[in-house]
Amino acid sequence: GLGVHVLFGRSGVGKTQTLECVAGLSQPDSGLISLGDRTLFREVDGENSVNVPPRNRRIGYVFQDGALFPHKTLIENVMYPIRRPSKNAAQKLATELLGEMGLQSFVHRYPSEVSGGQKRRAAIARALASDPALLLLDEPFVHLDRVVRSKLMKDLTQLVEEHQVPAILVTHDLDVAATVANSISVMEAGEIIQSGTRDEGVFQPVTGGLAKLLGDVNILDGKVLGESAGFWKVAAAEAVWFVPHLGPLEVGQRVEVVIRTGSVKIIKQDMEVPGSLSLNARSAKVALVDRRPDFCWLQFYLESGVNITGQVPADTFQRTGLDEGD
Repeated sequence: GLGVHVLFGRSGVGKTQTLECVAGLSQPDSGLISLGDRTLFREVDGENSVNVPPRNRRIGYVFQDGALFPHKTLIENVMYPIRRPSKNAAQKLATELLGEMGLQSFVHRYPSEVSGGQKRRAAIARALASDPALLLLDEPFVHLDRVVRSKLMKDLTQLVEEHQVPAILVTHDLDVAATVANSISVMEAGEIIQSGTRDEGVFQPVTGGLAKLLGDVNILDGKVLGESAGFWKVAAAEAVWFVPHLGPLEVGQRVEVVIRTGSVKIIKQDMEVPGSLSLNARSAKVALVDRRPDFCWLQFYLESGVNITGQVPADTFQRTGLDEGD
């Protein structure tokens, strides 16, 4: 499908190697790699082997460090993969692509004369220059500061749409995955453990371990008690929790209740609890406050003896007037 498919997982689980196999830079022991109706690689027990060389796969690859030729200017870098009858036509296309990446005034600079973010942009322009059928991006936003990164993420998703080229992007950063993904596959130890739309991947992890991988969460061991008006009633941490319906469960089944730190809301005791929140309202003590510029990490101590961590916007927490021990 078109859009950006994110391959997400911790460092060292095999994401980059998967990209290299698709690009033809590494060879898997067996399996099938196809792009549209073309078979790029096939090997079953050493038989029927197809292995299209990388240059004939029509795949644009953006390496983690950009991997531009240091002795060529940005425009020469982008012209390098272009197969056009005349140098003029190649130059025109390269100029257009660099313009799309916001680099029109840097075309004659060398990689050493531009910033990290601009190098990445030039590398993306170069990958698109070969008119690829697929774009591969290996951690393209790593080591970029926040502002540069969010602008590049926005531009990249727009570019993929405009050029109608599907992309596979590797990242270990949940922010990146949640921002750019149309769909997402989560990888652990060389295997894909869950695949689906962005929202399924990020909000409906299949296991507690996967939920941990997908952000900051609290995990409580629980047991299914029954159903009630579109919710499962689950006993966990010596209390009953109402969990939204996410599929078939059996009464008595052991489950893990996952509470995202960002979903924890605080309501002072003298205030009314809004309807929908009252189901899972618990009285708690503020055990620990860790103040950051944008938000506060809070640890709450529930009466049942369980700690729950929450991440609350700094100004929201300030307005409550609460502190440790309250």
